[in-house]
Amino acid sequence: EGIVTYVSSLPEAKKYKRVGSKPLIIRPVSVSGRLKADANISEEDTRLILAADEKYKILHNANVIFVL
Repeated sequence: EGIVTYVSSLPEAKKYKRVGSKPLIIRPVSVSGRLKADANISEEDTRLILAADEKYKILHNANVIFVL
C-alpha cells in the first residue's frame, strides 16, 4: 500500500483496514490538479487532521484514503 489510497466510493473505502472503525471524513472545499485529485481543505479541517494525527498517527501510519 502507498501513502494514500484512492477509491471511488465511501463503501469501497470502508473495506480497507486503514480506515478503522471511526473514520475521520473530511470534505474538500475544492479540488485541483490535472486529475482533480489534489484536495484543498479548510483551516478548521486542517486542525482536525493534525489533532487526529497527533493522537492516532494517521499521517505517519499512512491511514489516509481519498474518495474521488
